[in-house]
Parts: sequence; structure tokens; C-alpha cells
Amino acid sequence: MIGFNGGLIGLARPPAPGLSIPGVWTPREQEVALRSSTWVSTTLLDIHPGAASAYSLRLLRAAYINSPVVQVRNGSTNGLRNCTAAEVVDGTLATFCSGADGFVRTWYDQSGNNNHAAQTADNARQPKIIASGSLILNNGRPVVQFNGSSHTITQTVNTTILQPFTVITVAKRNSDTGSNQNIFRSNGTEAVNFFNNGDSNNFYGFAGSAPKLGDTPIGTRFLSSVVYNGASSTNFFNGAQSTVDLGTGALTTSTILSIGSNASPGSFASIDMPELIFYGSSQASNFASIATNVNAFYGIY
Repeated sequence: MIGFNGGLIGLARPPAPGLSIPGVWTPREQEVALRSSTWVSTTLLDIHPGAASAYSLRLLRAAYINSPVVQVRNGSTNGLRNCTAAEVVDGTLATFCSGADGFVRTWYDQSGNNNHAAQTADNARQPKIIASGSLILNNGRPVVQFNGSSHTITQTVNTTILQPFTVITVAKRNSDTGSNQNIFRSNGTEAVNFFNNGDSNNFYGFAGSAPKLGDTPIGTRFLSSVVYNGASSTNFFNGAQSTVDLGTGALTTSTILSIGSNASPGSFASIDMPELIFYGSSQASNFASIATNVNAFYGIY
């Protein structure tokens, strides 16, 4: 049976004292089980480690269980609260916002590399996670909502990530907001994933060349997994794989990676996004396994 937040599965055994359902673990029970090796992990980054940065509202790594996945600002009081994946969904975050909107000030990196993405300079640019005291959900799962006109967060990185690298995106497109609506973009003209208003159902990647990666009708969820590797780039979109030419650009050439827009900022994307993961390596051989893990949790296709 899947355990806490889709993360941990207990081995076959009777319920522990105070535990009513075999195999389901509370956070404290998981910690005890971790020490005694009585569970196995089904969190994505434990199955496929080595991410450069990983942003999600679910638990991606078992060791991160007691660490925050987001820092949220109460739109009424401007108070701040760090929330774990459990606290996002168990009512803690909604209670903190107390009927007000809640905005993501920091989206924490679960990879262990501390490549956190944040918007601390301008509250008006912070994407939303709580609307009038209620958690924003898509298919029953919480999302970070970018409004397509002002919301953007940035990651400061220390090194350029050369090809091959992998980008995994879980999102739902909410509206058409103009040309080159960026899901993420490196500073300058390097790697980017974007929508284009010339064909509102098209989703593209670019690192020198800009092939179509998939159809993204407004209101439809999608899972995009892409290895940027020049003319041998691998596109795995909603379970279908193809080879495309994305060019040879790096993921970053300076110290900024924008999420929800470009670095200006501008070219905003109107999306609900629960998960965005970068690997500094090719994960093409793992795409089927990654898709199974992601789709099992979000129910995308």
C-alpha cells in the first residue's frame, strides 16, 4: 500500500501500536522505519537520484520528509511560513492563510543542492498557491499557479549545465498570453520551454532549434520529459517518445534561471504547475519509469 504522500511503503506486517492500517506510515513512523530499514522508498528522486534541482509540492526524496517544500506569504498579513509536503495538504497551510490568498515566496529545491527558486524582491510577482483561504488544486493535487501576466520566480545557480541535460515538467495550461510564453528560461538565448500563440495547442523546446514537443490545449494537464542533446534530443510527451533537434545551448550561461517567464521578466506563462525537475544528465533510459511514478500520482493521462 502506498504510504504517506505517495512516498513510502511499509513491508508486510501487522499494524504497529497505534497504527490502524497495515503499511501506512505517519511521519514519525517513517522516521523510525527508516532507521530500522523496514520500508522501501517510492519517492521519485530516491528511485532516480542525481537531480540538479527539483521543485514539487509532493515529497520527492524520503530524506526531505521534515523539510519545507515551499515558503508561503499570507497575502493579508504578509506573514511567512515554511511548509512541508504534508503541511501543504493537511490544512496547516490553509489555516495559516486564514481566508486570504497565499503566495509562493520560495519554492525549495528537494535535490539537496540548495538551488532554491524564489521571488523576494516583488510580492506582486509571487505565484499563488492559496486562493481566498483554499488550497489551489488540479485533479485533487496542489499546484503553484502562475497568472500569465506578472508571476515569476528565479533560481540562482552556480554553474552552467551543458548538454545533455533533462527537464521534467508537470503542468496545466490555463490561457493563451501571447508569443513565447515561457515555462522556464535561461538568461539570454539559451535553453527554454515555451508555448507559442501562433498555434495555441503547441508546446516547444529551444536551445538553438525549436521543435514542437507536444499538443497542450488550454485546460489540459501534461507531462513533458525532455533530454536536451542537440540533434539527438529525446522527447517523451504524455508517454509518447520521439527524437527531435533542440540545438546545442546550455541550460544556464549566467546566474539566473527564470520559472514562469523569461529573465526580463516578460513572456509570462499562465499555468498550474506542481512539479519541475532538472537533471544535469540524460534520463532518457529512465523516462518510462519516471512517467509511471509521476502519472500514478497526478493522473495526467
